[in-house]
Amino acid sequence: MKANKKVRKNKLLATDIEVSVVGSDFMASLDFVLKFILLVLVLALSSIGLIFAHDFITQSTYFNIKSVTISGADRLSHSEILAQAGVKTGDSILALNLKTARERLTAHPWIRDAALERKIPSLLYIRILEQKAIARAFLPRDFQVLLDMDGQPFKPYDPEGEPLTADLPMIQGLELQSISSTVPAPTYGFEGKLHRGVLALIGLDGTPLFREIRADRDLGIEVTTDVFKTHTSMAGELVILKLGFDSFKTKLVRARRILDFMDAASDASWEASGNVLGKALGDGKGVGMIDLFNIRSVTITLADKGVLPITTKGGV
Repeated sequence: MKANKKVRKNKLLATDIEVSVVGSDFMASLDFVLKFILLVLVLALSSIGLIFAHDFITQSTYFNIKSVTISGADRLSHSEILAQAGVKTGDSILALNLKTARERLTAHPWIRDAALERKIPSLLYIRILEQKAIARAFLPRDFQVLLDMDGQPFKPYDPEGEPLTADLPMIQGLELQSISSTVPAPTYGFEGKLHRGVLALIGLDGTPLFREIRADRDLGIEVTTDVFKTHTSMAGELVILKLGFDSFKTKLVRARRILDFMDAASDASWEASGNVLGKALGDGKGVGMIDLFNIRSVTITLADKGVLPITTKGGV
């Protein structure tokens, strides 16, 4: 009888296992959600805490700017530099954006470069490199600009606001060109052989001030100068020198030697000997122009536009 008894499956056991698995997954999901919520709360509280800490530190008078030291500024005043930088004593030194302040400073036409450094808790240092104007250049319609140490325009010429710039050499004949295609606006300036020649002439060590510098693409550079005003052979203080495109220092030395020679030629003993040059200078006809384009053959023109009947060659 026992051998014929059927064995029945335990359906309740399988169901218990499924319920147990479902319950385990639910608890794991709930645990993950709770941990995620806790993490979000911690981050939120941390952010709020950092915001309060930031506000407390930046608004604390302990970190207010109490002293600003400025170096390198001669043309601009202390107050002008602070206003340009957007800095005031009493501002938070921690809230100050050094990059923005520097950009504001270098936007000023007379500031070539700037550097800022803060010393916690309340000291600010500003170092200024000012622009140096080396000449003023004429543009079309008689508009004038000041040139920086690179020979590039950096601001309009203002004779009333900046009277000292009136004594700078006046340059004519240079043409503005697009030298950079930067966005949003291209940069215009001077470049080329004539521009390099003008810079070389202005940069000669020990060269006194030129009154005018005229640049011509065919004839080169011509200057009006009073560097030789002590020479008696000149009609007045100014003389025109035609210098061409190169060898400016050598040509200026040659011009000085020529005028030294002519000073000697204007002596009464030279006149008495019937010397043509001495007679011309003795009659009060001073030198107005010396053409040194070809240094081996220098032509001299008198102030009354008469050309002397001689041409110096080589030796003088």
